[in-house]
Amino acid sequence: MEGIPKKLDTKTLTGRYDMKQLIKVQQVEQWFMTQLVDLYKVDDEDALPISFDLLEVIETPKDKRPAFLKEKLTACPSDAEPAVKELLAKLDKLNIEL
Repeated sequence: MEGIPKKLDTKTLTGRYDMKQLIKVQQVEQWFMTQLVDLYKVDDEDALPISFDLLEVIETPKDKRPAFLKEKLTACPSDAEPAVKELLAKLDKLNIEL
């Protein structure tokens, strides 16, 4: 039957938008935002002097993520190293590559 498309593979269509994975990413981002609020000693996320998007970190190659985060947090008044290490560990568990 010419002209009729083959059945589309639903994994191909939904693989990039896996809701469980998106929820996990959102939870990790929320956790890190809480860490940033504590590190910068501010009242809430709106008062943070930096903007943070976890997708920027995820889009960065794994071997460059520590340097990316270190550069992003250079003005942090507290030691961000433990929080960064934990964030990188959480991202490794999620195993997300964009």
